[in-house]
Amino acid sequence: MQRVILRRLCAGRGATVGPMARRGTHATPLEERIANLDVSLFGAIESLTTSQDRRSLLALHDACAGTYGTFDYLEIGSYHGGSLQALVRDSRCGSIVSIDTRPPRQPDQRGADFANLDNSTDRMLERLSAIPDADVEKITALDADTRTLDPERVPGRPVMCFIDGEHTDETALHDARFCRRVLADSGSIVFHDGQIIYRGIANFIEQLRAGGVVFQPYVLPDSLFVIELGEPRLLAVEQVAGQLEDSWQAYLWSLQFNDGYRRALSTRVAQALRRARVLRVELGRHR
Repeated sequence: MQRVILRRLCAGRGATVGPMARRGTHATPLEERIANLDVSLFGAIESLTTSQDRRSLLALHDACAGTYGTFDYLEIGSYHGGSLQALVRDSRCGSIVSIDTRPPRQPDQRGADFANLDNSTDRMLERLSAIPDADVEKITALDADTRTLDPERVPGRPVMCFIDGEHTDETALHDARFCRRVLADSGSIVFHDGQIIYRGIANFIEQLRAGGVVFQPYVLPDSLFVIELGEPRLLAVEQVAGQLEDSWQAYLWSLQFNDGYRRALSTRVAQALRRARVLRVELGRHR
């Protein structure tokens, strides 16, 4: 029943037909693999994404190609290039902008710094160039911080921005603001690990509302939070709508991801600290 309702909803938005039906016999083998959400396309370089994340990324990739024909792509936080593996092979992706400060260690909203081993642009390009049919010449790598980077330095006209840099609320908000300026309020911003940077996402949405910006947010499994600025063109593609049907998985996955904090607060030590008012936990609805 849920799938029928969602398909009717997307049909009401003018959803396009499935990618393989749309392309017919003209699709290349790579295009077919992308349309079929073949996660083995991410197999050459380790990517800190789940299998469902990869399916959702391929659905958005396919939707961009089906909607725009050729498209430009921007990514913040590329590390070794794991999330670029399909894009770097697909000629329909005309250009890729990779923005990364390349720090040896990175703060995280969960309270610990994370080490970024062998983190350099040269290493990323080396690994991507080893992938069959990869075109690394279309990558513009900017070792920069979005707080100070001028959006005018971004070549091309990206229609999709993927945010997967420093996992703090403050930085995620800065990255989103930068992407909005690049997109000029028309295109898609995709956050990875929304279950970590959700406060930054919430603040960004409040700013969009306050500014009267037209946008459509939605969640794709496992941990992608998508904001389409302007008309939601990717949501109208059946591949993305198909992943949206499993958005309940993303909800449960995000709760389970953060379940460690709940377990920690249920320990005897934590309960004793709460009774002594050393540890204060605010329960209830927050906005």
